[in-house]
Amino acid sequence: LVGTGQRFAEADLLAERGRLIEVLQRRGHPLVTRDSIRAIVFGANEDAKPDTVDIRFEIRPGPRMRFGDVHVEVDGPERAPARLDSMARGDGQVTTRIEDDTRLEPFLLHRALRFAPGDPYDVSRLRSTKQRLERVGVFSFSDITPQLPAASLQGDSLELPVLPHRIRLRTRPRHSIRLEGFVLQRSYLLGTERD
Repeated sequence: LVGTGQRFAEADLLAERGRLIEVLQRRGHPLVTRDSIRAIVFGANEDAKPDTVDIRFEIRPGPRMRFGDVHVEVDGPERAPARLDSMARGDGQVTTRIEDDTRLEPFLLHRALRFAPGDPYDVSRLRSTKQRLERVGVFSFSDITPQLPAASLQGDSLELPVLPHRIRLRTRPRHSIRLEGFVLQRSYLLGTERD
């Protein structure tokens, strides 16, 4: 935090704005952006030194939200029909569509999720999910994006609006190793050589 008596630096203000965005996104405000936070600079008051300024942040964080349904889409390098899976989790559903991959199981994807539909939104849980998916080593690409439905933000419900997410993954080509054994047949190795 920029404190009293510090030298004014734009880099410090930008860092503070980034910190505020992170705190708000961890506390349920996924729609907060750089444009949601403004720094207002006031001239020095009569009691302060002449070349000092006061800075106040105005913040419009948007609504608090919860995680909604999760839709996982996996594309693989093989040729295989799509497999669909749906599982109730938390207050919603996790649906999985695996196409062109015969070995990947939906269970692996469900275990990687660090959040469930209905949980309060927290950007750190999304990052943790992405890290877990990438550590598995099966995926060459991973992307988690919110799917903002306009209807979920409207109405007078006392519940927090939900924010569904789509997880897109691409599996790596799998290499297979074929081991072939052979025996070098020389008669002296087998004890059958005749002199």
